Amino acid sequence: MAFYSARVEPRDDYYHQIEYALEPTSVEETYKAVTINISQSGIGLYVFKPLAEGQQIKFTNVIRGSHKMGTVRWHKKVDQSIYRIGVMFGQ
Repeated sequence: MAFYSARVEPRDDYYHQIEYALEPTSVEETYKAVTINISQSGIGLYVFKPLAEGQQIKFTNVIRGSHKMGTVRWHKKVDQSIYRIGVMFGQ
C-alpha cells in the first residue's frame, strides 16, 4: 500500500517547548506547545487546546528560522487534552 504525503519538503526532528497566541486577538494570551518536527514551510506541534483548521497563530518566542506566524492545516486529537497539529508558516 502506498503512503501519500501532502508535504512538499522533508521535515527534521525538532523538539522544543514554545509559546503561541491566537490571531486575531485583542488580548495577547499565550499558550504552550511542544514542537515535533519542522521544515522551511511548516511545523508539527502538540498543543493542549483544540484548534481549528485555518486558525491563525503567532509564535511568541523564537523558533528555528524567522517564522512568526502560521496557519493550522490539520489537527488530530491524541489524548483527552493533547492535540497534534500541522502548521504552515506564513508571513
